Amino acid sequence: MIRATAFLIWGLIFAFGLAVIVNRLNDARERAVAVRAMPTNHLLQTEDLKDGSDTASFVGKYLRGSARPGQVLISADVSSVPLLAEQPGALFVLPLKITTAPSGKLDVGDKAQLCNKAEAVIKDLEMVALLCPDENSCAVLFRGSPADAPKIADLVAAKTVRDDLAVKRDCK
Repeated sequence: MIRATAFLIWGLIFAFGLAVIVNRLNDARERAVAVRAMPTNHLLQTEDLKDGSDTASFVGKYLRGSARPGQVLISADVSSVPLLAEQPGALFVLPLKITTAPSGKLDVGDKAQLCNKAEAVIKDLEMVALLCPDENSCAVLFRGSPADAPKIADLVAAKTVRDDLAVKRDCK
């Protein structure tokens, strides 16, 4: 009886280990190849990945770490949400329409300005993350100066997606 119980326990442990290995191998099958260098929290787009790789399961996800050109990415390298560690400075979120969001033009870590037509409303912003939950709007998370907090609070107070603002490298 004791031997049968021991054999059963060892069998369950073996089956569990085998299931973990098979699961890891299945995850490793989803692969994509980076076309260019990209920073941590980069929102992956189709053009960031080499044609022929499993791009569908990677597009719209965020890199957990930086990527080099030609690097093979697996599912463990991406996240469905940006990874936000404690960061110094004031962080702000501004909802923008997809046409004015910086996708492709600016990337995480880039310096930018918040523009109203050709005028800079706020200068010296640093892109932290871009979250696009649907096809119509994005939320831009950026680090700004605490001195800009009152201006940003006025912009965010409307609680609507702003179609009159754009995030650009230079408003001119």
